[in-house]
Amino acid sequence: MPDLVYVISDNNGGGIFSQLEQGAPKFANSFERVFGTPLDADIPAAVIALGFACHVATTLEELNTALKEALAAGGVHVLVARTCSRADEVVALQNVNDAIRQALATA
Repeated sequence: MPDLVYVISDNNGGGIFSQLEQGAPKFANSFERVFGTPLDADIPAAVIALGFACHVATTLEELNTALKEALAAGGVHVLVARTCSRADEVVALQNVNDAIRQALATA
């Protein structure tokens, strides 16, 4: 078995779609019905059923610790990083985009 650590970003589904055109406010009525329905999937249970080690992290500190432990242990590990809501993610990415635009404008 190779040494491999998978990190799964888990926002309960639909997060990537909120960054695309269909996530725009003008499509809000249909977005939740089509793209935003929470998956409520038990990712850790599926990983464990496949025979792999799994750790759920809800903070960056927990993720860093779990990553260090998984790398030190060797083998295959899956880290599930529970992330923020889609709405918070949109705001955070917009802030990053704004900072990049500002940095490029003053470069």
